[in-house]
Amino acid sequence: MWISLPLCGAPPSLETRIPREDRRVLQQEALTIIELLQEHHYASRPFHELDAPEFLDRYLLRLDPERLVLTAGDVAFLHRRFDRNLKTVYLFAGDVHPAFEIYDLFASRALARSEWVQARLQQPFALNQPGSLALDREAAPWPADPAAADVLAEQWLQARLVGEIVKGRTFEKALGRERAHWTQYRERIFGMDPLVVREQFLTCLLEFFDPHSGYFSRAEADEFDIKMAGTVAGIGLDLQAANGRFLVAATQPGSPSDLSGALHPGDEIVAAAEGDAPPRPLAGLRLRDAVRIIRGQPDTRLTLLVRAAGPTGEPRPVPLTRARVGLSTDHARGFLVRVPTTNGPMAIGVIDLPAFYGSRTQETVTISMADEIRELLLRFAEKGAQGLVIDLRDNGGGLILEAGRLGGLFLQGGPLAFTQGLGTKPEILHDDDPTAAFAGPLVVLTSPRSASASELFSGTMQCYRRALIVGSATTFGKGTVQTYVDFRTLAGSPDLKRAGGIARITSQLYYLPDGRSPQRTGVVSDIVLPSFQPAQMRTEGQLPHALPAAAIPPPEAIPAPPPTLASLTPELLLKLQARTRERLAHLPEFALHQRRLEFLHEIYDVKEVSLPLDLRQQQQTAQDERSNTLREERQRLGEQLAFDYERVDIATVAAAEAEHQKALRLRRREDDSSCANQFDRGLFYGATEPSGPIRDIAITALDLDACRAAAPQLAAAWTKATEHPIAVEHVRAILADLESQRENPDPALDTAALFRRHLGAPLDEGALGRGLSAFFRCAVELQPHLLHDMAPLDVALRESLRLAADWALAEPLPSTPRSPTATPSLP
Repeated sequence: MWISLPLCGAPPSLETRIPREDRRVLQQEALTIIELLQEHHYASRPFHELDAPEFLDRYLLRLDPERLVLTAGDVAFLHRRFDRNLKTVYLFAGDVHPAFEIYDLFASRALARSEWVQARLQQPFALNQPGSLALDREAAPWPADPAAADVLAEQWLQARLVGEIVKGRTFEKALGRERAHWTQYRERIFGMDPLVVREQFLTCLLEFFDPHSGYFSRAEADEFDIKMAGTVAGIGLDLQAANGRFLVAATQPGSPSDLSGALHPGDEIVAAAEGDAPPRPLAGLRLRDAVRIIRGQPDTRLTLLVRAAGPTGEPRPVPLTRARVGLSTDHARGFLVRVPTTNGPMAIGVIDLPAFYGSRTQETVTISMADEIRELLLRFAEKGAQGLVIDLRDNGGGLILEAGRLGGLFLQGGPLAFTQGLGTKPEILHDDDPTAAFAGPLVVLTSPRSASASELFSGTMQCYRRALIVGSATTFGKGTVQTYVDFRTLAGSPDLKRAGGIARITSQLYYLPDGRSPQRTGVVSDIVLPSFQPAQMRTEGQLPHALPAAAIPPPEAIPAPPPTLASLTPELLLKLQARTRERLAHLPEFALHQRRLEFLHEIYDVKEVSLPLDLRQQQQTAQDERSNTLREERQRLGEQLAFDYERVDIATVAAAEAEHQKALRLRRREDDSSCANQFDRGLFYGATEPSGPIRDIAITALDLDACRAAAPQLAAAWTKATEHPIAVEHVRAILADLESQRENPDPALDTAALFRRHLGAPLDEGALGRGLSAFFRCAVELQPHLLHDMAPLDVALRESLRLAADWALAEPLPSTPRSPTATPSLP
């Protein structure tokens, strides 16, 4: 039995790393969290009902999700230690000492396991030993004792090594990666921030009340605010931390970093200088601190010292001027699609909405998703759109008020939703504008990932019969609203202003206009399409401590649909459902889609992995063959059936994209040739047409599993371009190295050097450049969505577009005046 004391070489207790003067402040914050939970959480659950054994189990699983470190004896010891006194002695006093005592035990066991693994990796392996390993160990028992833990670790190691070899690595390289993994694991244990452990502990505590309550640091709150606002002041640079150094991961289109043309993926940012100040080295800082140094006020000067990826050279200065950078990937995108109908092509608008974002001051709204959608709707109207599809499949929510404002664009007054807290009267989110920005047929495309604000909008449109809901059977099912309590702003707490974080407390439920909440039930689709939902993907009703479904009598009646708005009558719905059933039965794209879904379920719903190497290789070969067959069929069918479309952007995104395209067309390779359809310094510059847009595609955007399955095609492309044959196994080894570089980048290794490792003979720079461009051109063509704004064979979106056109053919487009100032109100 392992003793419950830290082993020799274990780090000192994490709790001692917190300055003594901060401990009282953090204790005060923990007490405040408990008070908030009891007084303001919607569940109204007394804190003394907290099930201490369950809480401990959840916290231990967060520390050791694979159950590779702790044993049943350790877990039993911790339960004896804390089951009876966790609440009375510690939590009711705001003392989170158990978090650190538990972590200290875990750290000692983790370091011992790391030493065991490193010793085991020095010994021979027989990789064809029979057996299998369960992939999901959340419900598995803890190893009974250290000997059982050793057996589990042995199986885990064999599974990982076999997996690395199947990907294309040699056994020696697989061993090296595993050694590096456990070395880094040890470093993370030694370098753990005690406030991160405290944050995990408090989040587990809050999740006992419901899955969406939690606690996070100030730095994480700042990043959340930026994402919700869709904008940040800085230079538009995405950084990646790599062993204490910082590398360029990407640049935002139209940002100062992008327009300079001087920064490329893999470049190392050595230092940063503010204005005329001396450079400040970044090495050794935390990522959030490096980001904070680089961000700043618009129109201020910043000089970066940058070392190019590859062999070590002297850093070069890159002067930049900060600006307000719009995060284009976080904004709504619009497309006008020409949908074939019996009456000829029909223009249907598509809005891809990633989140319900926005920002405001006390005086005014500064950024509004709904205002940007209004702008897109006006553009669609100018181009003759007769219907609209809003794609919410990957929209996990955001700002409830913005969801209400969006709903107001498609209605002519009436309640949009109700929110209600514990023991309070419902508050009505109301559309007070008697006009609609768009009056025609509306289709909302959803999935189980559509949650919260997405469900408010789609559910409201369904209540008014204003939209056809299409997608998977239901949405996620989150009907709760969270309040964010920033402890730094609490009156009378000067200490918390210095050290406090932010608590997220579920304080309300929201209800649709008919009085139903989407909580647990989600929004049920009017037309269900075959879709992929992995078995491990949980919806709200499957989460621990999810609040129950709810409904209230609606405080205000839903007005009858006016004749000026397209409305989904029962008769029309039956006709549209019949049209979809007919297409599902006869269109070849749906037959192919069904085969692809079956294949995806076979891959992602696997409960265990085979351990023998020869069996895994056979399974991988069969999987690659099926993947290639399906991909080639999808590509051929997509080329035949793709709808014509044009991109429609809001003015700010369009301006940034125009500047981005201008910069890309001026960008030259080191030999002064154009970058178009060439690979250069970590990017492939894809251009499908001479005058069309250029896509700067980073290697990190590639699906390396798809590339591995198509290794023969990549080898052929390389050989044709260089007249220097390359073996398929070498291509797989290159892809494995690209994956390693993505996960743990080495600034001294550029892409060309990575390829040279696996070439049988040296190539001159010209041949190597042609080979790299041909290789990555082929890799990108395997994934057509990287070269296009819309995937050519997105069957769910295509059917949604057809349904919008069917509706428009069945019902002439109403004509309504458009108001530029429609705004819902919340009393």
